[in-house]
Amino acid sequence: MVEGEKLIIATGSTTKALPVPGMDEVGWLNNVTAMQLKALPESMIVIGGGPLGLEFAQMFAHFGTRVTVLEAMDQVLPRHEPEIAAEIQRALEDEGIEFRIGVTIEGVRREGGRKIVTIRSGKGTRRGRSFQTDAEDLGAEELLLAAGILANTADVGLEEAGVSIDPNGFVEVNEHYQTSNPNVYAAGDCTGKLPLETVAAKEGAVAAENALTQSLRTIDYDHIPSAVFTNPQVASVGLTEEEEMRRFNACACRTIYMDAVPKALVVNETRGVFKMVIHPENSKILGVHIVSPYAADLIHEATLAVKFGLTVDDIIDTVHVFPTFSEGIKRAAQAFTRDISVMACCVG
Repeated sequence: MVEGEKLIIATGSTTKALPVPGMDEVGWLNNVTAMQLKALPESMIVIGGGPLGLEFAQMFAHFGTRVTVLEAMDQVLPRHEPEIAAEIQRALEDEGIEFRIGVTIEGVRREGGRKIVTIRSGKGTRRGRSFQTDAEDLGAEELLLAAGILANTADVGLEEAGVSIDPNGFVEVNEHYQTSNPNVYAAGDCTGKLPLETVAAKEGAVAAENALTQSLRTIDYDHIPSAVFTNPQVASVGLTEEEEMRRFNACACRTIYMDAVPKALVVNETRGVFKMVIHPENSKILGVHIVSPYAADLIHEATLAVKFGLTVDDIIDTVHVFPTFSEGIKRAAQAFTRDISVMACCVG
């Protein structure tokens, strides 16, 4: 590397393999190979209850595949609010998708034309009914792996360039996206911060500006929205209740369900929940988390509220179109000041 040159690394990610006996022998799908199937599988086991796992589980269930989702953590969407995770799981269960939560995968084997996954220590749900499972063999025609990602940084020559990576291959950067080699910057999935296409684009632009102009720009990840494109959708921005407790040792939160939103009653779509997290002292909105139709669109009002430090009073004082799902955000704000269960539909 020539002294004074600037290099920007912007690699993507690859599916994280599982160190489970039999995985490679039986074969598995990822988000790319699943879309290349020539025939619809009769059944599928999805390992991983994160965004990609849920999206693909519902997609194949809608096609007609019998789907079971396995998740090692104690809820699907482990980084989301518990109320959000519970509501989207309930919605997917109503469509016939089965779940095993908090499970350990002991091994995978093939029996005839089926792939058998042995699990232990889990909580199962089938069509809304919960049961405890100690040990269970689950069989399916196909196995889809959606249990996380690794940085796609192998064979790039980072060690020779003096660029440090963590045990999962993610490039270590400071807040300005500068690596351990001051002439090398990195952005995108390879940094492991927030693996979203929009975030990668923003990080790349900031990293390039910092590298080429010696700027010291950074990104506040509290202001970045994300979405899960299930139906209903999931969307989130800002702090969770757990994170607020960690930062402030206090929490001011309200959760309302979709049956409190007039639009939902009008169109008979009551699957959903809105949760709002505010500063315990000044009522500024710190986080909003949604399960709703069009949640990925609704989250932008919340994103502006979080980014510009709006309070619940600012949201309440803003006239919203009636009836709309976006009134759910206003209703969540109103829940801090009144009992919305006895409130008329158009109260400002």
